[in-house]
Amino acid sequence: MRPLVYARLADGFVFASTLDALRATGLVQVEADMEAVVDVLRDGAVPTQRTALRGVERVSPGEVLVCDGALECTVATIPRAQRSEARDAPEQPDVLQALRAAIRDRLALEAPAAVLLSGGIDSALLAALVRETTPAYTLGYPGVQTADETERARKTADRLGLEHVVVSCPEDPTAWVLGAASAFDEPFADSSAVPSWGLAREVGRRARVVLSGTGGDEVFGGYRRYWLLGAGPWLRSVPEFVRSSVSKVIERRTPQAARLLTAAGDPQGLYRGLLRLQPLREVRSVLGPRLEHVADPEPRSGPTTPWEAMAEDLTRYLPEDLLVKEDRAFMAHAVEGRYPYLDHRVRRAARDLELQGGPGRARQKQVLRAYVRDAVDEELARTPKHGFAFPVDALYRGRLRDLAEDALLGQKARERGFVSPAGARRLMRDHLHGAKSAGQTIHALVMLELWARRVLDG
Repeated sequence: MRPLVYARLADGFVFASTLDALRATGLVQVEADMEAVVDVLRDGAVPTQRTALRGVERVSPGEVLVCDGALECTVATIPRAQRSEARDAPEQPDVLQALRAAIRDRLALEAPAAVLLSGGIDSALLAALVRETTPAYTLGYPGVQTADETERARKTADRLGLEHVVVSCPEDPTAWVLGAASAFDEPFADSSAVPSWGLAREVGRRARVVLSGTGGDEVFGGYRRYWLLGAGPWLRSVPEFVRSSVSKVIERRTPQAARLLTAAGDPQGLYRGLLRLQPLREVRSVLGPRLEHVADPEPRSGPTTPWEAMAEDLTRYLPEDLLVKEDRAFMAHAVEGRYPYLDHRVRRAARDLELQGGPGRARQKQVLRAYVRDAVDEELARTPKHGFAFPVDALYRGRLRDLAEDALLGQKARERGFVSPAGARRLMRDHLHGAKSAGQTIHALVMLELWARRVLDG
């Protein structure tokens, strides 16, 4: 959740909490790691074991770096606490008791706090357990019905008697994109970082701690992709040329089905294909001369069951993407994110549910829905999962078009060699004319270029 980066020098060792701080020492060479850059375009973020700068490494979650007097360093893994099976062990609390305890501990601070409230059940349950004087903040997208959750969040806040603050995304969010880019010491392409940064700026005017529902889906098996894994074996048996042809035909009308077909052909399996920011062929089509020789991931089997996928999300997706996003976006405004759903007591209570039924088709999440039905609203409990979206497809055809064209087609981008000018022009043309929806790809390239200008160009 909190970063630590380091580099070995010819005559010493240097470490800091962020790459920006490390660069400020003047002791490390500022050179992009090309494999990490491609990882960002492919998966949205740099994997935890490396950084975007060549020669700079990162301490991964659950690990410690041990250095002796001669500055010889080794990595050690912190052993996981073993669950006691003794008969006299204290009784494990149920989910609701565990959540109450987790929230209580995270609010035991002499600091003003707030809670993030979307239109979903994870944040609604947190808000129901917090209540009282804690304000609830919701991000709104006026006029963008597919992304706006303010009405559902308002109903929840009204039922709970919470002060409700709606932060509206500006019609032209260019300033938010630039602000988010400056908050990250590495290129970060998860587009939800932009609204996270804008929301945190408003929260930071009043609060120093914010409770987030991040982790609820990973711990309680709430993602649809967990039970889609059952389709993996037979989809992979379909010839690649058939999957590719069908995917291209249905891409515009049913993009989710097209994504599933494309993910089935991923060299690391269906699950990691579903988590890709964009298909590998889309990445290859825009790589410039400095990146085009970077190899694709090694073919190997990723998670094949819901249990394996949930476990991998706790070791990859959360620490490499979601927690990085919120840590950088929140701390840019001196706000600390706290995550009750990741508390060890809550996770243990969720595991007990898993043993009783497993995460197939979100059985565990039904327990949270039942609590929301009782404590908040029966209608909300039936609401399907929405997600914290940033409408990149519409915005990069509209107000963010100028920023995209400068970042992808400008002189600096052409000289840098990360992006193919011909590939970038084709991508922008297809997106603007509606031949494909490439907002995520364009956003990744924009964030990469903004990072390169700030860090590599100084």
